[in-house]
Amino acid sequence: MKLSTVFNKEVLFPLVLLLFGLIPIIFFLNGKLVVGGDEDGYMINAPFQTKDLYVWKTAVYRGDGLGIYDPTAPVTLGYSLPLFVLQKVGFSLSLAQGIYLTFWFLAAGLGMYYLVKKLFDFNRVPFNPVAGFASACLYLFNTYNIVYNWLAPSPGFLCAYASFPVMLAFFVRGLSQDKPFFSAFLLAFFSILVPLSSSNLALLALIWFTIFSFSLFFLLFKNRGKRRKYITTPFLFLFLYFVFNLWWIVPIFPFLKEGINNLNSGIREWRIIQSSSSGFLNLFRGLAHPGWFTPVDSRSVFPFSSTILNNPIIQLSLFFPLFFTILTLLTKKQRLKNYLSVLFFLIFYLLSLFFAKGDHSPLEFINNLFYRYLPGFSIFRSQVPKFGMLMIFSLAVCFGLSVGEVSAFGKKDGAFRMSGLIPYLFIFLAILPGYPFFLGEVIHSGKGTTPSFYHTIPAYYQEAQRWLDGQKEIFSLYSTSSGLGSYVVYDLGSNEKYLGVDIDSHIFTRPIVHARLPQAVFGNEREKAFKELIKNDFEGADLFFSFFNVKYLMLHKNDITAKIYGGYSLSESILKALPGQKNLVLEKQYGDLLFYRVKSIEK
Repeated sequence: MKLSTVFNKEVLFPLVLLLFGLIPIIFFLNGKLVVGGDEDGYMINAPFQTKDLYVWKTAVYRGDGLGIYDPTAPVTLGYSLPLFVLQKVGFSLSLAQGIYLTFWFLAAGLGMYYLVKKLFDFNRVPFNPVAGFASACLYLFNTYNIVYNWLAPSPGFLCAYASFPVMLAFFVRGLSQDKPFFSAFLLAFFSILVPLSSSNLALLALIWFTIFSFSLFFLLFKNRGKRRKYITTPFLFLFLYFVFNLWWIVPIFPFLKEGINNLNSGIREWRIIQSSSSGFLNLFRGLAHPGWFTPVDSRSVFPFSSTILNNPIIQLSLFFPLFFTILTLLTKKQRLKNYLSVLFFLIFYLLSLFFAKGDHSPLEFINNLFYRYLPGFSIFRSQVPKFGMLMIFSLAVCFGLSVGEVSAFGKKDGAFRMSGLIPYLFIFLAILPGYPFFLGEVIHSGKGTTPSFYHTIPAYYQEAQRWLDGQKEIFSLYSTSSGLGSYVVYDLGSNEKYLGVDIDSHIFTRPIVHARLPQAVFGNEREKAFKELIKNDFEGADLFFSFFNVKYLMLHKNDITAKIYGGYSLSESILKALPGQKNLVLEKQYGDLLFYRVKSIEK
């Protein structure tokens, strides 16, 4: 390759983004899984999950032993199949997880670069690679991406984060052509490859709202002689998307009304909690998560909070992308060739900022009116994670286009002849708050108040799984983990304490009935059986075990939820009562897992 080719910005910048995009793989080289919080071990048993894609879930779904209608189940193929293939070709479980999540980080950066390139084509302006590079850098390295996508890496959010720029890029490509069908096909085909972005209907709705709004905006302000294309093209894209995704739309459609009704219950209280830190000042800075300002025992929830909150340069850099965009828009309006694109995304940024504010004053009553009277708006019950993604997406596009304009002016105007490095200084200032990515501090590692999300699953879990799978009968397990709702705290040894949704149902293929899961099927009966066992009244829970076909009580000696957060330890209570029980017999012990056979259901 010639040196001139290497330093061609259209070659160099994608290569640099490729290197940036590979940064997260470093987080997974310690041989440990990243699991905790709501990310409940989705990567642990990928081969089983690849086969368990039916909408009627009998084993997984947070340990619901009776089974449950889970219309999003087929969508899990988006992560279970890649993880299964990666493990099949020889990668360790930890490295397979790292490769999978790193791919979406890389896709988000290159997708944003591609979107900006298509916006230049759409506006019939020669592409300036600096603009694409600036947008991609800000989209990758920002406080939103750290807190909501990477502290506890979520496949669904990461896929949606990458889907935003890619899907809009295909749409803009279609609008730029006389025959947009192929671009619509590309978008539809891409959506099959990233079904996880479809599992969160709120984010999917925002993507399509952006596409239709973009078409409407340019219908009103550009190319008035081509109105028909701006009306028909978004519907063509939506139609092909619908056809290509019927395989998951059909199962989920009957669930929509019920799911939205469930969201409506208790949504007001949840929104108030979510809005505790979502004032305009915090939203402008990208610091709307309550964890930024919630010290526990003089320690921050996030290990990087004190640096970002107390460093004046970083604080100023949090405002810089928006300030720079507005300044460029005001001072260079007459010569901005991408003026309409910058204006559209700036309007979208301000619109999403208002909705991300949620119940925080001022004008919170307007948000409440949307939730109360607009059907389906309750899917946005978590305002900051949803609308915050749209905020940083819009701001990244605005910032990149603005940097591109200044870079282009610098070639012509004496006022900008100071240095060709000025645009790169702007990029550096914009991404400075994203420094934890470069230091490897973005995933919970125990340095803050939250326990580390890096874990090694003890070998005795796999030994127990093989023993259970070797039995021919059909039966369930009753897990005695105490739990905080669906959260548990396990001591995994080696100073590792797991905090999150119970991972048992991702390790064991047998149906698991959790002692305390009030929101699940027969939640009241579960709670009643739990209380009977707490009182050491086995006979009072006997009918419950028979009904659920429970063969074993699985006691967790490593369940320390009660020790840390208070409450009852069901495992300890049962262990104390065992000497007087005739219907419970210890059959196997694997590490801290004890399996007591329930003799009352034996035939």
